[in-house]
Amino acid sequence: MNNEAVSLGHAKVTGNGIFFKGHYYSTAEAIKGRWFEHAGWIGGWPVIVVYNPGNLVSIFIVNERDQSLIKCDSINPQSEYGEKLERYFQSIQLLQKERLTRPRRKTSRARQQRRGKQSLRMRELIEEVQKNIINHKGTHSIPDC
Repeated sequence: MNNEAVSLGHAKVTGNGIFFKGHYYSTAEAIKGRWFEHAGWIGGWPVIVVYNPGNLVSIFIVNERDQSLIKCDSINPQSEYGEKLERYFQSIQLLQKERLTRPRRKTSRARQQRRGKQSLRMRELIEEVQKNIINHKGTHSIPDC
């Protein structure tokens, strides 16, 4: 960031990008880390940015772990990059909708049915043991499963 005048500010990571002063920004690190997808799920989170007030084409997120700067470029919907990013966001949103409306897996129901049968068999075994104890039979055997 050369010798230009810089300022600190707060941006928000959202499902549509990093929002700062009315513009959206993105970075390869955010895409690789699936920041925007996570922000869509949890509602986003604030980040500290360093920027040049006279040039908002790029901003820099302050990495809180090591105090390094992560360059973020403005998303221009008319650019090729902006169009690709827009398609990415749309595909993420579509996948989220599909995930929410998808019926539960059949294996889950089958597993529940097996558990129910196992539970019923266990109750039957317990009742059989109780009957044997109540009848004071000399030998108590548990039936085979």
